[in-house]
Amino acid sequence: MTKTSNRFDTEALKWDQKPMHVERATAVAKQLLKQVEPTENCDALEFGCGTGLLGFTLLSHLGRLTFCDISQPMLNQVKEKIDGWKLSNATTIQANLSEKPLKGKKYDLIFSLMTLHHIADLERTIRNLTEMLQPGGILCIADLNEDDGSYHLNQHTEHHGINQEMLKALFLKYGLKQVEASVPYIIQKNLEGTSHEYPVFLMSGRKSE
Repeated sequence: MTKTSNRFDTEALKWDQKPMHVERATAVAKQLLKQVEPTENCDALEFGCGTGLLGFTLLSHLGRLTFCDISQPMLNQVKEKIDGWKLSNATTIQANLSEKPLKGKKYDLIFSLMTLHHIADLERTIRNLTEMLQPGGILCIADLNEDDGSYHLNQHTEHHGINQEMLKALFLKYGLKQVEASVPYIIQKNLEGTSHEYPVFLMSGRKSE
């Protein structure tokens, strides 16, 4: 287990109690629906789902959704929601898609929120996720814009946000076209009495037919 996965295992029970987490997921979901316009029979996967805040907000607009994470405590929170709400079009899977893609399964839509900056090998991750898309399928990455390191001050993370130009280049390299980016949410953070803004971008791209 990595330091990051251990941290999220610990935070699973209290993750949804932070208003900013809910507000951020809601804002990203709203923009994703505008930017991508998924169909009602869309078979989707949320990569690095955590407690599923983004996925559950989108679920009524999708045909089926698989919640995927490496943290079992996070997935336990998702499973409780699925069972409690008696959802028949949602399921969970524990897998590390940054290491290898799921075999024998293709999705119409794959999305993630604030996951990529915790992963060391970004290129392999984008390649794996793209491999799991149907022809014409869409990849959506929402993440922290590249910053000076102050957002994760005194916390372990693989990257200080994500450089959008670098990510767009990876999208194009692995066959994703119609690449579009927006900023659906800005995190406000107070550091030593000074207010800082950290944009969260949403980048989408469609796999070639």
